[in-house]
Amino acid sequence: MAEELGEADGIVIIDETGFLKKGDKSAGVARQYSGTAGRIENQQIGVFLAYTSKRGCAFIDRELYIPEEWFQDSARCLEAGLPQGISSRPDGSWPIPSTGLMRCKYGLKPRVSTMS
Repeated sequence: MAEELGEADGIVIIDETGFLKKGDKSAGVARQYSGTAGRIENQQIGVFLAYTSKRGCAFIDRELYIPEEWFQDSARCLEAGLPQGISSRPDGSWPIPSTGLMRCKYGLKPRVSTMS
């Protein structure tokens, strides 16, 4: 991918997206604020990592946000297909796919920017 898309001005894009849900069986689904709906809704939240340059764009990685409440119910985790041994982040932080993955796996050296 570095040969096809790599550029000195390439950037990393980190974005969270909510997926509205009706039930409670999908991994990580909970009542959470939804920017899509503009209110608290039942949803899953995914965090996505992409790389873009003037030569193109590619999705690199993704991670599903699992709310703390899920870790209190191992049967629910098992039913939803979450791997055994998965645990919450000690600091309660959001999952961020690793830019290190891009450097190691794809040979890219992206510039990381943040947007408010």
